[in-house]
Amino acid sequence: MKKDTDKLFGNLSDEDAERIASRYPVGDKKQRDRIFNEIERRVEGGHTSEDIDVSGVEAYRPRIYLKVISAAAALVLAAGAAVGGGYLLRGRNNNFTAEPSSDVIEETEATAETTAAPTTEEQTTEPGVPTEEQLLELLNSRSYDDYQQLNIGYTMVSENGVSTERGLAKRDMVTGNESMVKKWSHNAEYYKNFSDEDLADWGIDLDNVESIYTSNEMFMYKDLYICVYGSSDKNFIDQYEVTDRKDSVFDTPNVFASPCNFYSEVVLEEINTGKYEIQEISGGATFLGRDCTSARLFCPSVTEYEQKMGRGGVRIFDEEYVDEVQLDILVDNETGLILWFKDTQGEYTEEYSVDTLLFNEDAELPEDGAYIKERLSSCAPNTEETASYDLSILDETPDSENIG
Repeated sequence: MKKDTDKLFGNLSDEDAERIASRYPVGDKKQRDRIFNEIERRVEGGHTSEDIDVSGVEAYRPRIYLKVISAAAALVLAAGAAVGGGYLLRGRNNNFTAEPSSDVIEETEATAETTAAPTTEEQTTEPGVPTEEQLLELLNSRSYDDYQQLNIGYTMVSENGVSTERGLAKRDMVTGNESMVKKWSHNAEYYKNFSDEDLADWGIDLDNVESIYTSNEMFMYKDLYICVYGSSDKNFIDQYEVTDRKDSVFDTPNVFASPCNFYSEVVLEEINTGKYEIQEISGGATFLGRDCTSARLFCPSVTEYEQKMGRGGVRIFDEEYVDEVQLDILVDNETGLILWFKDTQGEYTEEYSVDTLLFNEDAELPEDGAYIKERLSSCAPNTEETASYDLSILDETPDSENIG
């Protein structure tokens, strides 16, 4: 176990992993062990339909977001607990709901009037409406390197609104610094299967559930990758890890483009590898005040797609599982970015929505060395290696003073 743990968590010991897991409401020890073992299999990329056995954790669904797991996060158990066992095996606007923004015009609502699988129809060629080829070209034209500074904030609502992830990424091409903050929370529905005794042990007040969260704050500062693991649990001391930036998956190739960070990138990869058939394309939509193209896509069989990708298919523990997936998206006509999508699999939905999109002088810069140093002052290093890491670079003159 220790050998496999080292591959996944670096220098994190079994004792530390167990201690961390015990702080988070993911069930009993057997349940946590199942989740831990499944993370190992998925990070190493060797899971198949034969070796996935996580019944008792939560029904596994073959979501497109399975790969959104960070092997670099030494406290990934904490993040996994935050978004729920099922999500693990697979943000900034506090007023966000599980319904599309009111900025999505009526035409978009018309294309999503039913969650049933759409029938295949010949695509129309209305004036101003891109063809399938043009839509794919638009999607693949997006470039995060086109802007000296860029901020993208998003909210991801899963489990039909039970769990919420909010994230904010910042990038500065001038200094090369980047940052990514993720925060996970749940509503009361998430905790319904836990006993009152367990909830009391974890200090969870269901009357104040909106204040319960876990978070990862990731800083790509000069040659460093620093991640702070936070929690609303007053008994948990925030911890941090430090590694060389080149070893971080969050910097490959940048904080936006890596599929480990942005769900829209995962969606685009699935589109490009043939998971979906494009059913409808419509123009004239708006989102965040920006002109968009809306599209509906359909996957007739997730299982067949997984097999085609050489992942051995999937094993389903949910009797109500639906193999078909409908995907509705809004694409920014200027940048090619996916600003909103809703993934529907039977009665199960996940919805992603960009709530912050700022360019150049309108964007906030990533956190500087002084901010990071102050943040670390209230944290404990997660390993001895982290404790001995040279952080003197944080004391150097801010990059903004060295420019020009």
